[in-house]
Amino acid sequence: MIISSSQIQRTVALYANNLRRSQEKTCGAKPKAGDEVSLSTSGREVQQVLEELQRLPQVRSNLVNNLREEIRQGRYNPKGEDVAEKILGRTIVDRLV
Repeated sequence: MIISSSQIQRTVALYANNLRRSQEKTCGAKPKAGDEVSLSTSGREVQQVLEELQRLPQVRSNLVNNLREEIRQGRYNPKGEDVAEKILGRTIVDRLV
């Protein structure tokens, strides 16, 4: 199943928001003006993942070109089960995100 980078970005952003909310609940009140805030290890990891995702290309042109050529030559014949699996998987991811 292929998950687009935008879906991954949304998932990571949701994870970061949930993590922040969870930390706010366990830490009590929000910091007051002048208080110092530091990122947790997991917060830094989330930020690093987001930065790496933004560096990835949106389209894998080599894969697209290979598939385009297979289709043009009539050699692309995916199994119906594989197509159905991808459709269902994508639907599940779309609902989660």
